[in-house]
Order: sequence, then C-alpha cells, then structure tokens
Amino acid sequence: MMPFLRHRTADRWWRLSLGFLWLPALVIVITVEDWFHLSQSIMWISLGVLFVGFLAFAFLADRRLS
Repeated sequence: MMPFLRHRTADRWWRLSLGFLWLPALVIVITVEDWFHLSQSIMWISLGVLFVGFLAFAFLADRRLS
C-alpha cells in the first residue's frame, strides 16, 4: 500500500502517488464519520471498504494500463 517506500524504476507515477493518498484518505474518512457521530463498528467497516477499494483500484488500473 505504500510503494513510495520501495521505489523501483519500473514503477509508474500513479502507483507511487497512491501510497501518498492513503493516509489523507484515512484521515478524511475518520473525520467525516466522527462529525456524523457514527458508531465505531461502522467506522471500522468503512475503513475496510476503503482498504479494499484502494487495492481494487491499484489492481484494476495496473491490469488496464499494462
């Protein structure tokens, strides 16, 4: 999830930037859900959905752009 820690010459720019977008996305999701006073179980589920979404985007974009 954090490819900027292991830069390789074959990596594409969008894969490197995906790692930098991960932490701000987590902060935004947690902050918005806290504003809406959602329960902690819903927060954990949404963080799991966000994680799966990031992985799905990276996998599908890699297959399409390769």
